[in-house]
Amino acid sequence: MTITLLKRAALFALLALAWAGPALADSEAGNRVHSVTGPYGKCLAISSPKHDFDPMEGPRQEGRTEIRKIGAAGAAPVRVYDWYADQLFVLCPPEGPELVVRLGPWQRGHNPSDEHLALAFYAGGELLKRYSTLDIAGGEKSAPGAVSDFKNITPTVSHYVVFSVQPQLAKQGEDWVIEAITVDGRELVFDVETGELL
Repeated sequence: MTITLLKRAALFALLALAWAGPALADSEAGNRVHSVTGPYGKCLAISSPKHDFDPMEGPRQEGRTEIRKIGAAGAAPVRVYDWYADQLFVLCPPEGPELVVRLGPWQRGHNPSDEHLALAFYAGGELLKRYSTLDIAGGEKSAPGAVSDFKNITPTVSHYVVFSVQPQLAKQGEDWVIEAITVDGRELVFDVETGELL
């Protein structure tokens, strides 16, 4: 009789751990100061959150991002953006304004939205182009009963992603681009100078 109780207790413990595992793995990390240098060390971006958020509330993109050009005299401030991003790219070409690509955070929920930032392109402080998660995933609906109302996303317990390979800065010939692969396998290439999908 005791062995049967022990087997049941062990089975219950294993089931409880298996059930709780994904939820524990789906926790968001708090916002932290993030810095990144541009190619060839010509510029630096420092993104600072307004606050470390409570995962149950509060916007995660409030803060400030400072761009600095790096030269013989040090890192001179160029511009400040009024948002925070824990993933971004920065370029400071020899001619023209600085170029910044901001990636959206790990999105909560299971449905892409026009309100959820996927990526945005800036030049000299001006927004050039913004893409929402709905823009990237597309509006194709899933079958009834699916976790998400939309296809082309990968859901977790409480979040979703639209990229299977996160956007990366790359050089194609003489041009800088952002390359990404969507959940449904589309290879996307964006012009960093315009934000346009190529």
